[in-house]
Amino acid sequence: MYLLSIFLLLLPLELLGAATLNLPTAQSTSMTERPLLNAARQTIVASTKDEQRIQGQLLPQLSVSHSSAYYNLLGVNESAHTVTLQGSQLIFNAAGPLLQGEIASLTTARNTFQYQASSQEVRYTVATNFLQAWLLQEKAALMQALADYTDQLEQNNDQLLKTGSINTITWSATAATVAQNRATIAAYPLTAQSALKTLKQSMGSHGTDIAHLSYTLETPLPRRKTVDDYVALAYVHRPELKDKDAAAEQQTLIARSYRRSYLPTVSTQASLGNTFGGARIEQGKTVNIGVTLQWNLFDGFQGVRAAQAADANRLRTSFEKQELKNAIATNIANLYNTLCSNEMLAVATQKRKEAQQALLTQTTAAFATQAVDALVLAKDTYEYESAAHELRTQHITLHINWQTLAWYCGYPTSGVLHES
Repeated sequence: MYLLSIFLLLLPLELLGAATLNLPTAQSTSMTERPLLNAARQTIVASTKDEQRIQGQLLPQLSVSHSSAYYNLLGVNESAHTVTLQGSQLIFNAAGPLLQGEIASLTTARNTFQYQASSQEVRYTVATNFLQAWLLQEKAALMQALADYTDQLEQNNDQLLKTGSINTITWSATAATVAQNRATIAAYPLTAQSALKTLKQSMGSHGTDIAHLSYTLETPLPRRKTVDDYVALAYVHRPELKDKDAAAEQQTLIARSYRRSYLPTVSTQASLGNTFGGARIEQGKTVNIGVTLQWNLFDGFQGVRAAQAADANRLRTSFEKQELKNAIATNIANLYNTLCSNEMLAVATQKRKEAQQALLTQTTAAFATQAVDALVLAKDTYEYESAAHELRTQHITLHINWQTLAWYCGYPTSGVLHES
């Protein structure tokens, strides 16, 4: 079964009828399909509507009412009906809709920044899952080489035991190695399928079948800049920092709103009524116009304390922002050092692959002249595929680290990573 699974993984896409999925498509799909992001977008819609609701309080408020009364007067049934049009208009409120609208607009801005932060995290998660799944997909050649080598090893081990060249203890040790190899090969398709399922979940497309991933390591990675360059990019583009700025500004306005609550509020009201039916003296039109002045002279210092609490929240937010900036700078510096180490490891692994490739070329030529047997050729083929996969793993690690760096910098449109 394991050979069949590997064979299916190595089949041409045309025979499988599979659609090719690349990284940009996977990321763009996640932006529209992830329920997490769809929920965040609805949060923005809700806060926008709430902002519009508050601003609507600046417009005149109109209402119509109707009342009816039925009564018996000296044995005569009478009825009176009144229709009233009422209106009111806010004239002045220093802590009213204008200021509350600004506070609500900052809530919308914060929800937008939080959505951007979630989007970037999803984008990074999809990239990481994609690259790890692609690496497992490309491991099929190594598993096939291991299967061929294991077959040859098992045949040779059994033959040596039959001819008496080895004892049962030596045979058992090799048989254990064969069994371990078989287990590794059998587990490979399941691991690859799990990686694809994880990728699908991160994309938000559970029902989509992913049969093949397309990615290339040939595109050169960007040239590294300095740590300070990346930190500066992060300070400009990270939506979490923008959210902290909006939160601090919002707390400033909230404190201002509480302090302004001690200023007078002026509004005007008017009503026009028409009563018909009933007693003649009650019939006719009525007009009322008035101005209301409301002044909060003393509220037990509630507004003062609330304003002070908002000031404290603003200071807390500023400290949180500084802590976040410090963490961002540290993460970027540590990742930068990791990138440098990964590049040196990739160079060393490239040398090992070249050495194994030269050895395989020599072994293949020797096998053609029957100077070596099939077991030696299978072993050297496996060693070469192992070195090639190790190099591929180092390159994927580099690509993932570059994705991490782009995420740490807030995924600016340019200046960090050019995705293919």
